[in-house]
Amino acid sequence: YKDAVRCGIISSPELREISGLSVSRKTPGLLWAINDSGNPPAVYGLSTKGILLRIYGVGNAANRDWEDLSGFRYQGTDFLVIADVGDNREKRLFNTLYCVKEPAPDRQRDGMLEVEWEMKFTYENGPLDCEAVAVDPANRKIYLLSKRKAVPVLYELPLDMPCKKSMYTARAVAEIRTI
Repeated sequence: YKDAVRCGIISSPELREISGLSVSRKTPGLLWAINDSGNPPAVYGLSTKGILLRIYGVGNAANRDWEDLSGFRYQGTDFLVIADVGDNREKRLFNTLYCVKEPAPDRQRDGMLEVEWEMKFTYENGPLDCEAVAVDPANRKIYLLSKRKAVPVLYELPLDMPCKKSMYTARAVAEIRTI
């Protein structure tokens, strides 16, 4: 990797507390962002210069404590998974992943995204704070990284279209000693 280079500044008042950022798989030069808790459930499209280009509300979703999002291609379709996994006090009874189709580049500036699927889950060792999500479509896994532990732990969930009535359990797969 090369040294980081500043390419833009995000100054839009709609983006008060960005907690997740992902590169668009459909539109070159477009980034997707989400705000942390206390903000509307929305996905924001930004240029790589930091200019707000699009705003999409996420229907039937709540922003309890959104922490990250990840773009991925699955079975020929581009998606964004939004991780509502923040838990500073480590007391949440369950967490939620919302999956939406990535908007097409020719859609109007603003609009609504419908949740394609929603996964409710707990961690096998009880509540914890999480700040990061990644998707591995080749191995059909969703990964979550814990926070506030002496040694962060990587957890996994299956990448499936979840059954609405099921509660999933994120299983620990590795301790991450260095980042």
